[in-house]
Amino acid sequence: MIVYGDHKRIESARYIRASACDAAGHIADMPSGIERHAALVGLFIRASELVQGLADAEFEANGMDRNSRQRIAGANLLVGLARDVGRSWGAAFAIDGPVDAEVPRMLAELDCDGEILTGTAEGFAHYALYPESYFVAARQSGLDANTCVIGIRSIGLGLAAMVAAAIGAPAPVSL
Repeated sequence: MIVYGDHKRIESARYIRASACDAAGHIADMPSGIERHAALVGLFIRASELVQGLADAEFEANGMDRNSRQRIAGANLLVGLARDVGRSWGAAFAIDGPVDAEVPRMLAELDCDGEILTGTAEGFAHYALYPESYFVAARQSGLDANTCVIGIRSIGLGLAAMVAAAIGAPAPVSL
């Protein structure tokens, strides 16, 4: 049964960051294949929830969206993970080894003090929306690296990162 609505939960940002670091380490030890790819996509989705939760908390504190250092760092993190997902997908899951070497550093840069409000993106959870489909569509779109990519809340920031990674554009802006 699918229950529609805004299913949010309060989580420790520091805990989410630590679990993302652990997941990245686990992925490094996995052999190539669909299981590694699924773990990589899971990390990407969880990191997207973290980055969007941090952006939402910043919005609540400031009363507006700003392209702050925190948001830029979060968007760059997601683009790095999106590149890894895209490489794995494009190689038919035949890639092994660690995630982008910058990912742990980018995770550490995020200010994860306190709790944030997170939510599972319904598109990923219930509608079989694959982030890879946005990567492939962006590659085939004809858009170039001069494109400004914008993510609209919730699932939008992660999908925007997939698009930016696919076309070599700067990290997306979240609204």
